[in-house]
Amino acid sequence: MKKQAILLSTHIFNDYVCSAYHRLNEEISEDMDLFLLLEVENEDFVAPEGIHCFPFTVDTLNTLNYEPIAETIIPGSNHFQVLLFYKNNPIYDYYWNIEYDVYFHGHWRVLFDRLKTVTSDFLSSHLERYPQTPEWAWWNSLKLKTINIPKEQYIKSFNPIYRISNEALRFLDKILSEEGNEGHHEALIPTVLHHAGFTVNDFGGIGEFVLPGYENTAYLTSSDVNNLTYMGSSMRFRPVYHIDEIKKMPEDNKLFHPVKFITSQPANENKILIIGKSDFFELRKRLTLGLIPKLSPLETVNSTQYIISLTSYGKRLVNTAPYAIVTLLNQNVKPDKVVLWISREEKEKIPQTLYDLTSKGLEILLCEDVKSYKKLVFTLEMYQDDYIITADDDVYYPQNWFEQLLSAHKSNLHKIICHRARGIRIDEHYNPYPFLQWDNCIEPSRYFSTITEENHQPESIFPIGMGGILYPPGCFHKDITNKSLFLNLAPKGDDIWFWAMAVLNQDYFCGESPFVVIENGYSKNIQEIDPAQMQGDDALWNYNSQGGNDIQLKNVLDYYPQIKEYLRKIKPCIERSLPDSFIPAVHEVKYLRQDR
Repeated sequence: MKKQAILLSTHIFNDYVCSAYHRLNEEISEDMDLFLLLEVENEDFVAPEGIHCFPFTVDTLNTLNYEPIAETIIPGSNHFQVLLFYKNNPIYDYYWNIEYDVYFHGHWRVLFDRLKTVTSDFLSSHLERYPQTPEWAWWNSLKLKTINIPKEQYIKSFNPIYRISNEALRFLDKILSEEGNEGHHEALIPTVLHHAGFTVNDFGGIGEFVLPGYENTAYLTSSDVNNLTYMGSSMRFRPVYHIDEIKKMPEDNKLFHPVKFITSQPANENKILIIGKSDFFELRKRLTLGLIPKLSPLETVNSTQYIISLTSYGKRLVNTAPYAIVTLLNQNVKPDKVVLWISREEKEKIPQTLYDLTSKGLEILLCEDVKSYKKLVFTLEMYQDDYIITADDDVYYPQNWFEQLLSAHKSNLHKIICHRARGIRIDEHYNPYPFLQWDNCIEPSRYFSTITEENHQPESIFPIGMGGILYPPGCFHKDITNKSLFLNLAPKGDDIWFWAMAVLNQDYFCGESPFVVIENGYSKNIQEIDPAQMQGDDALWNYNSQGGNDIQLKNVLDYYPQIKEYLRKIKPCIERSLPDSFIPAVHEVKYLRQDR
């Protein structure tokens, strides 16, 4: 069976788009991969957990160097994003493009299974030749400088949903890359493909391009349908369908377009709106909780365990921790345990949602309140021979987050592995610059490529706990769990303390840097669950961003002066220019405009 990509194309992101994506995901077969093909203003957009998103911008489309027929994607150039996806993912035999306002009244797999043995290079609806509809407005958009096709041989299609082959997309890319070739996709695609000998068919209406036996199987139409607006067909340009009227029809596995998802609710609730920032975060929370019934309980499969450990407190117990933990339980590769430490004083604040997650493998343990250190020190004492992975309670972790940590760990068994790190900058006296002047979110290949080979400096790596860190057993100095020391020297600087305790244990690391940063890991693109909370008065970020880290680092260096010898391995940063990879602590999520 041919491997296929399903692209759900949209320029808006709202409740319906998410539900349409998840419905498709549940109803397609295992040989299909689903993507949300999403137009955004900024490619830093992070989709909710469970949505495989391929974001693109107008600027990205412009890099294809195709000629559009207008200055906007609509009208006529929304095949560009399909070609962009193909060029980034040329591994599929077929690509389905489905606009978000297409609705299949039935089970999607019925449609896909019906066509799985069809080998046509292009399948769409309402295929017609130029002589049948010479008045169609978009014939004149077709300009082909390098191909000579008589107008009488032009063919048009209606493309809210279509399937196209890998070979056909490769040919289209070649044609559009040649200067002077352009046209509305509903004229360009069927015309140039048919002329070049590719097979072009209607997937289930009427007419000469419909395969025998497929008449009126995918959508309803007839010979008296208006062939400009397709009025009278279930696949039409105008007027719109309302979802309520479709759902009242017998379910007969037919396509409908365009569908507006307006229900019989009060008027002020009828509109589909592009969601704002606060709505986005609440939507993602709802989708994350929706994953809980699908989670399989954790099982201990390793004699030496891999344990994810975190802590939470206060409002975070309700506002963020459950959502972070769902994503930790929903990893592609499962840990042996997920342990959540909560101070005994806050036992009564534990929400039912967290208790519900214990049936999926979460262990809730009560302890002394040692602030953020709860995430690691008690797990170290309890599981001295196991690998411990720390995580935070206020971010969503992608499904391959743990898998990437394990993969890097297997190549570096006695190293501390992290997704996110800063690069320590040292002055000419080998004293650290202020923390906020360090290099942020370093990526190994780019970061170390700016330093000459003899000054390659893994010693400058400073892991950041937010991204997740894997610690092997025995990697810390003996003082790691000394509560009186860490609460006195760095009461709000657990990252500093954990870094220092690793650096001090040079016998374990044989004099080398203890740390490895994952290449192409989750350094920059982890989404905070509640960014407003991150900058709240009680947040560590708020204290440490105002110089708290510098005070605590000085305390630790003064108490353990031998760490300064380790820092002397770092070349002073006087005139050295490193790549500016700073990103703000909170992602700015952009929302799409309706006017395209």
